[in-house]
Amino acid sequence: MKVKIPLKLAGVIGVDRSYIKKINQGIRRPSLKTAGKIIEAMAGAVSLEDLRPDIVNQVHELTISKKEME
Repeated sequence: MKVKIPLKLAGVIGVDRSYIKKINQGIRRPSLKTAGKIIEAMAGAVSLEDLRPDIVNQVHELTISKKEME
């Protein structure tokens, strides 16, 4: 991950500091919900692609499909 998540955000987003450390070290990946909280708390300084590159294409495809259905 290019951007490190500050440990002080743990309390803001409701997770333990050790969890943030593991995300920063690449040991853990945040859930989509937690990734959203991190992105919001960091005011966009980190993206879904930074946090969950494994699912960013799936989310993009779902968003496109949903718009096509409207």
